[in-house]
Amino acid sequence: MNIQKIASLGALTLLAVAAQAQQIAFDTGSNAVYSGSGNYNALNGGFGWNAWSVSGGANSGTSGAFVGDSLTNGGGGGPSIGRGFALYANTGSSRTATRSLAGGAMTAGQTMNIGFDNGWIESPGSVTLLLTGSVNFGLRFSGGTSNYVLLEGATQYDTGIGFTDGGLALSYIIDSTATNATLTVRRLSDNANFSITRAYTGISGISFTNNNAGFDGQRNAYINNLEVVPEPATMTVLGLAAAALARRRRKNA
Repeated sequence: MNIQKIASLGALTLLAVAAQAQQIAFDTGSNAVYSGSGNYNALNGGFGWNAWSVSGGANSGTSGAFVGDSLTNGGGGGPSIGRGFALYANTGSSRTATRSLAGGAMTAGQTMNIGFDNGWIESPGSVTLLLTGSVNFGLRFSGGTSNYVLLEGATQYDTGIGFTDGGLALSYIIDSTATNATLTVRRLSDNANFSITRAYTGISGISFTNNNAGFDGQRNAYINNLEVVPEPATMTVLGLAAAALARRRRKNA
């Protein structure tokens, strides 16, 4: 095998490694394993996650889980987090979906990104998304209130971000020493955002709950695009190495 082919294969291999390193875990409702629209309990699409666990058994008239288009909740306007993992609950019922990271708790420098889209919520219902660890960290909107609240264990903080049925982007970033982590919440419709930094608490999964938000598809809640990526330094080193090999390939061509 000549030097050009060796350089070419080396560049392609390292580019592939760099691309994989950009995501430690990822899943979306568009994955083939969720091609049906039924309960996703025990299903496991994407990579880096363990299978879903959905409370309450089979779907019923009062609560359940399915995979569908997040654009159909609320008033039906955008933006959208896409075809996602949905929960519905009414008549005093509640349904929770949980999932853990296959590799255990997140480590220094890693980031978790999640799309979150509640529909309309009847009082006293609520929709909650938690990042689970020794202390849970997350977001809730309750019917009859004005703003989303950030949850840190039993403590709540007003985010100042008002209701939206167009979706939110959550980003949880651990610092380089795994001492603290910052959660940023961004409203997709206008990029209004809220950030808070607290001690890192060993986040190893997620918990998503629709608690009696109400009847019909307008009150379904969704999450989607469940992603964990490594620290930026790791991606930079791999990307530079791949680029160097690509340049060598061009030089030897």
